[in-house]
Amino acid sequence: MVGFFGFKSVMNSKLKYLASNMGWMSISGFASKVLVFLMVPFYTRVLSSEGYGLYDLGYTSVVLLAPLVSLNAGESIMRFAIVEKDKIAGYFSSAFAASLAGAIGGSLICLLIVLLGGFDYQVAECIKSVALLLTSNIVYILFSQFARGIDRVKDMALGGLLNSVLLVVLSIVFVVGFDLGVKGCYCATSFAVLAGGVFIGVRCRFWDYLVRPKLSLLVELARYGIPLSVNTLGWWVNSSFSRYAVALLCGVANAGLLSAAYKIPAIPKTIQQIFIQAWQISAIRDFDPDDRDGFFGKIYNGACCFSAMLTSVVVFLMPVIAIVMFSDEFYSAWIYVPILMVCILFDCLASVVGGIFTAVGNTRPIAASAAVSVFAAVVACIVFIPLFGIQGAALASALSSVVIWAVRLILSRKYLLFSIDWRTFVTMIAVIVVQVTFALAIPLSTFWYFVQVPCVLLVLLLALKSIGFSRLVAKVISKSGN
Repeated sequence: MVGFFGFKSVMNSKLKYLASNMGWMSISGFASKVLVFLMVPFYTRVLSSEGYGLYDLGYTSVVLLAPLVSLNAGESIMRFAIVEKDKIAGYFSSAFAASLAGAIGGSLICLLIVLLGGFDYQVAECIKSVALLLTSNIVYILFSQFARGIDRVKDMALGGLLNSVLLVVLSIVFVVGFDLGVKGCYCATSFAVLAGGVFIGVRCRFWDYLVRPKLSLLVELARYGIPLSVNTLGWWVNSSFSRYAVALLCGVANAGLLSAAYKIPAIPKTIQQIFIQAWQISAIRDFDPDDRDGFFGKIYNGACCFSAMLTSVVVFLMPVIAIVMFSDEFYSAWIYVPILMVCILFDCLASVVGGIFTAVGNTRPIAASAAVSVFAAVVACIVFIPLFGIQGAALASALSSVVIWAVRLILSRKYLLFSIDWRTFVTMIAVIVVQVTFALAIPLSTFWYFVQVPCVLLVLLLALKSIGFSRLVAKVISKSGN
């Protein structure tokens, strides 16, 4: 009995720590993304679909370039700050140096592209703006990941909130007040991200950790971080390569429609990212290769059920959400969202499994799975976009997400065996596939909603049953009766 209660106590401690971090990240992540989410109608009304496409393509390029040019030192510092506390100053200083070099080098590359590219004025100005946004992004990644590593999640959350509030305010000032158009969007994003990153760094007193960088520690950071850069490339291809392919094959305006469609899954993805960011810390801190208390298994199954519920509900509400979020020019983009929501589901599960590899300090499987998904995404875009247009790009992203999840799940069995409720998982996925198929095949009408309702209810019932909601309700009723 002592052993049982000991395991129960450990489990409760792990869940409490995870919940605490999720709480702070929720304050930042959810509140921040709500503000950004509410800016989508603003962007789609003050910018043309071509202008919005240029801004989104530039922003997604920065998401890819920032970790690549900095050897992903910013993300690496999170793990080493947790597991190498006695050498934390040396690791941080090495990560700081790599980030600084990456920001300078990346910005120079952008300016060189402008000089040699022969672009028109608007595109050239966007590329110059990318250089500023790249520097801001690298600073933010470094300080926010470091804050996570030294258990200053509260400071990270406050910095993220500041970033988003400034983004809303500055976007209105630059785009409407100064009438800067797409360039105003870049400036607002760059200054907001930089301010958020500097705030986090100051709160963590980063200067207290600055010493002379060591090449040996930089090599360790790079060995851990470069495979994560491949992973970043994989996620980028999954969510962004399709937009470039659509811009090339279908025009920039259509890329703008796809970009707008991606904004709708932003809220459910934010909810998942809040969990994933907290989970990565717990996975490193509480890793148990035998999963004796079932912690990893419970987290995976819980994430699966919650993501499935989110996906099903968003698909059902999509036409209504689009009325609020999109102007008339962008309203047709809602039809691409159902398939993109499938991406969100499998991306979350892949990230949960990825926590196993970061916990053991071996990021090569993360890179391998990302490389396979990149190949799948590129081939799928080449095949599907000529056949199905913008919808083909969404299908390619969904396929890539499924591939990266499957490969990671297979590779993870080498490091950790955890229990999966396969029966419920397969059933929920089958119902969601049917729901998405009906959403695309049936014209929008009262009958469309009539068909969607049973699918949503079935997914909710399956998910609640799997996480033991019925047992919890029965226990509450039993206690209230006593």
